[in-house]
Order: sequence, then structure tokens, then C-alpha cells
Amino acid sequence: MREVLNAILYLVRTGCPWRRLPREFAPRSTVYGYFRRFWRDGIWHRIWMILLMDAREQTGKEASSTAGMVDSQSVKIAESGRLRGYDARKKINGRQRHLVTDILGLPLNLEQILTLWNR
Repeated sequence: MREVLNAILYLVRTGCPWRRLPREFAPRSTVYGYFRRFWRDGIWHRIWMILLMDAREQTGKEASSTAGMVDSQSVKIAESGRLRGYDARKKINGRQRHLVTDILGLPLNLEQILTLWNR
């Protein structure tokens, strides 16, 4: 199980595609199977919420957030016929992605993060 978790953390940290997972880890089908099972069973969400509450408490805030804000990032995209816009302030052709954060800037919704990561 430790080898599977190390592989998942490697994928998250490096942004590497599943098919490029180094051979030193468990087979990618095994790693992906556990990743999907943890997602389906809500384990990732529970881990995320525990870490979020712990991070908030370490800064002296209440464990649960009482306020949120929308944060955005402009991202360049290749010219591939997909929808894109223009951010005049940053002078970037591409897309904007949005995320709900707490007062400390910590993301509040894990599903949004993973949806952006899988695009």
C-alpha cells in the first residue's frame, strides 16, 4: 500500500501522466485502481478536509471556514480550436480557471482541484 501511495503522490507532485509512471512503482493499473477506489469511497475528500482543518488551526483560525472567495488564474492554451478567451489585464490568450478558497487562500473544494488537474 505504501508503494501505491508513493506512486500517487509522485503523480500529483510531478504532474506526470499515468502512462509515464516510472517502473520503480507498482503497475499503473494497480495505482489507478486504488486511486479510483479512494475517490469513489470519499477517502481523498476526508484526507483533504482533515489537512485543511489542521492547516487552519496551525495559523490560529477556526478549523471550519466561515467565509470563502473565488480565486482565478489565467492559463495559456495551445491554438487547438477549443474555446479560449483573452485576459486583457495579463495580456494572455487562453482560459481562466476558478477555485473557491478560504481567507488564507487554501482551496475549499477538492473536486474542483482534481477536475482541473485531469483536463
